[in-house]
Parts: sequence; structure tokens; C-alpha cells
Amino acid sequence: MTGAGKELKGMSTETFEDNEQNKPLFQDISADNESGITEIESLCVHCKENGVTRLLLTRIPFYKDVIISSFTCNHCGNSNSEIDAAGKVQEYGVNTTVAITTKQDLARQVVKTDTAGVRIPEIEFEIPPGTQKGMLTIVEGILERAAAGLGSDQPLRRINNPDIAEKIQATIDKLNEFKEGQSPFTLIIDDPSGNSFVQNFLAPSEDPAMTVQHYKRTLEQNKLLALVMCKQWVIALYMLFRLMMTVVEKLKN
Repeated sequence: MTGAGKELKGMSTETFEDNEQNKPLFQDISADNESGITEIESLCVHCKENGVTRLLLTRIPFYKDVIISSFTCNHCGNSNSEIDAAGKVQEYGVNTTVAITTKQDLARQVVKTDTAGVRIPEIEFEIPPGTQKGMLTIVEGILERAAAGLGSDQPLRRINNPDIAEKIQATIDKLNEFKEGQSPFTLIIDDPSGNSFVQNFLAPSEDPAMTVQHYKRTLEQNKLLALVMCKQWVIALYMLFRLMMTVVEKLKN
């Protein structure tokens, strides 16, 4: 998340105390829980002006508590968002395989942490773990983001490496075909942290289109998690410290 916490907005002492006494820290995700959003004035690392970081602590049904954060700078237009599981790294990693055969499947909710990798074996497409921030999206959103990422450098590739550009365009075309529901495909999300999730339409019953396997992590995966989680905790602790200090100042006044 881009932006360093500076000042809490829109929360009086009474509001804070009421929230503490009457509301759970993590509320079920819905279109009605905007009141649970906390805004923090933050420094934009691009233009060094102040932007706004928004934090939402929410609960996803049949999954767990998560922290959704977004940053927006009105000065330069820089923005980003990410999602982090509020809990710890799970004891086992998780591999989720879903057969996407209908347009309804494209609307499955997905929580993909930054430690998760994504594969679509039909076109030998892969998003390696650690190359994207965590996100709350749907299957269609993963495809759309992947196609946009591959296409961003295509004009330059067509000039410098036309053969590679042609192959990448073929992958982009297939991703768009999948996104429109024109062809079935398999989505595999492998997360050593055990914190990624794909919506089960039949929950709490089993979904025949989905296979979820838990596994023991390798030494290399544990090393990767240690590096990623260390970075996440440093950022999270800093943001929490700034938030607590601001609340304390509000309570004093």
C-alpha cells in the first residue's frame, strides 16, 4: 500500500467509544458497512503530497477476517489497493483448483494474497507468487488484470520483439476469451500461507467444481513466507502505531 499514515479523519471521541462498545472489530462484508471505513491522511511516495488511505476491517462469509486498504492521491492520481488476511500464516498451505465452465463461475469471489501463485494450465499461463499485491476480486477480475498487465508493453514489444509480441497477444486473446465465458478453463491458486480463498457457491456443502487441498510447505516456501510476512508486519505495525497515536490524541482533546 502506497502512503504513510499521518492523521485520522472523521472520528470523534464519542464515535470511537461507541464503535468500541457496540460494534465488532470485523463486520460482515456488504455494501452497507461504509461506516466501518477508517481514513488516514497519508504521504504519496510518487509526488510527496498528501493523499488518503482507507482501511476496512471486514469478514468474508465462509472465509475469515481481512483488512482491505486503498490509497488515493488527488494531486497526481496515484492509487492502489490490497487485501491482507487479519490472521496468521496457516499451519498448511492451500491449493485450490476450480473448473470455470459457466459465466456464473466467473463471478466467484476470490481472495488472493501476495504469496499466492495463479495458473491456468490450458494455456500454460502463470502468475508467480510474490509478483502481485493481495487482492479481493472475482475470477473475471483476475483474468482482466492479467490481460491488462500483459498488454501494457505490447506496443514496444511489437517494435523490438515482434515474435514474442505475437505469442503474448495469443495469450491475451485467450484470457479475454475466458473472461467473456466463451471457453471453459481451469483456475489453480496455490498459496503457501494458506490464506487465499475461492468462493464456494454451495457452502457449507462441497462444490463438485472445486478441489481444495492442504499441504505441508517446503523449506523454500517457508523462506519466501518469512521474507514477505516480515515486510507486511513492518508496514502493518507502522500503520497501527500511527493510528493508535492519532486516536490517543483525539481522546486527550
